[in-house]
Amino acid sequence: MAAIRNGMEWLGQLRASQLHQLAVALGCACSGSKKVIVDGICQTLSPAPSGDCRAFNRSSSTSRHPRRQLSIVSIDMGIQNLAYANLLVRQASDRFSQNLPSVGTTNLPVLKAWERLNVFPGDSHDNSMKKSAKLGGYLPSRYADAAYYFISDILVKYDPTHILIEQQRFRSGGGSAVAEWTLRVGVFEGMLHAILQTLQKERKDETKLEAIVSISPARTARFWLEGSQRLTSQIVPSKITGREGKQAKVDIVAKSFLDGESRMVEIGKGQAKATETTFMEKWYATSMVAKELQRHKRTTRSESAATTPKTQKQPKLDDLADCLLQALAWLKWQNTRDLVIRDSRADDPLDAIRKRLEELAGSKNELTV
Repeated sequence: MAAIRNGMEWLGQLRASQLHQLAVALGCACSGSKKVIVDGICQTLSPAPSGDCRAFNRSSSTSRHPRRQLSIVSIDMGIQNLAYANLLVRQASDRFSQNLPSVGTTNLPVLKAWERLNVFPGDSHDNSMKKSAKLGGYLPSRYADAAYYFISDILVKYDPTHILIEQQRFRSGGGSAVAEWTLRVGVFEGMLHAILQTLQKERKDETKLEAIVSISPARTARFWLEGSQRLTSQIVPSKITGREGKQAKVDIVAKSFLDGESRMVEIGKGQAKATETTFMEKWYATSMVAKELQRHKRTTRSESAATTPKTQKQPKLDDLADCLLQALAWLKWQNTRDLVIRDSRADDPLDAIRKRLEELAGSKNELTV
């Protein structure tokens, strides 16, 4: 990483607010002193943990796969409410930044699968907890079986090149207590990583899997919400509750489906399309943003949404929104990484990166407003 940092002395000339913005755009840590943030940015721009600068230019590795297709599986962790999305992305041969084309083009990532599931079908939360208490704790073997079959199914169905897994925290909301269910999800997360790492190493000649990435949900949320505008044209406050943050991300996804110019994905046929339909039905019924858009006649409720029985069980939307936004954020981070690397080689890298930050601020508003 020292070699990377030596080539980016200009980072130290950016203001603290600019460093913060760049860190958010790259998906790396953005709090702490300027030195801490600069170190985080340099680490993110480093080609590998070893800091091998020969791999700094990603084009050397992608040229062997011109116009290859990436299959990304993004997982929002849970036991009763695990959600995942599969995106197919066309990658250009020159740089990764072609993965997520400009808004308004037709060459968008294709959402092939989008699903929320219970990894133990038939178990309710209460029943599972009661069974656990009678048995003196959860059964690791049962969780291991569920993890193995879930991963095996994902690998067979989607042949992923990249798997993104939401990183769990043992404490939520700053509380000192650790909920038993939180521990279970964390253990299940570890099992997914262990199984994937094992299969990747044992079947390296049989799978396309290139990377298993753990992603902080806080960084994903910050990327989509910090400093952006709500669909109601209101500024998202710097401090919002967890519930408000969840609803804001749901609104971002729903609005992107409605507005062709800000659409972030193309919806595939079959299961993904069915999930989008039910997602929008519940959004129309529950979101204040949807009601405001309808009042201003900016959109109309679809016939299917209008006639959906109120008694019909609807899915949780925040889990579905989280797994999709996690994948899209990760793609944008890779795009930004390549653009920053290119800007760092300009005659005046400081000026180039300042212009880049202005462009990034504008493009994010296009996606969220």
